[in-house]
Amino acid sequence: MRGYCAWRVAMSIQKPNPKSIVLVDEHQRDVATNMLSKYNMEGLLVHDPIIAMSELCLMHQLMLQDTAWKDCKPALTCVLIHVERTEQIEQFIQAMQKYLPHVSILELREGQLTPIEHVDHVVDQLDVPVVETEAIDADELSMLLDGTRKQEGDDS
Repeated sequence: MRGYCAWRVAMSIQKPNPKSIVLVDEHQRDVATNMLSKYNMEGLLVHDPIIAMSELCLMHQLMLQDTAWKDCKPALTCVLIHVERTEQIEQFIQAMQKYLPHVSILELREGQLTPIEHVDHVVDQLDVPVVETEAIDADELSMLLDGTRKQEGDDS
């Protein structure tokens, strides 16, 4: 896993295919292009996890902008091909699950693309906003619902 090169490989432009980043060992480039062809995918071949994460972030942001006014969510995939499960790769997977939870992570195993499931402790670390509200009295509630304010006292 050395080198900082990336290759864009487009296999078919007939159908709208999901965009993908393929993290592959630099000696397995042929396997990656064959896999992209087999699954009719379009992808960018990358040999370094840091570059792969950068490309995923950029592609995710661009796809969000493209689909901003549509009801669909961007489909983005990261495929791992013949990468050794080192600490660096595990950190890469955990970072993707934490910061890009919408990205599908697949691994090529025995010729088939297999999803990598989310790690529970990573999902538990996601920042979920907690909203605490103050108590609302009857006057505030009627003002919010009806746009009217309940009169208090004998001010006539």
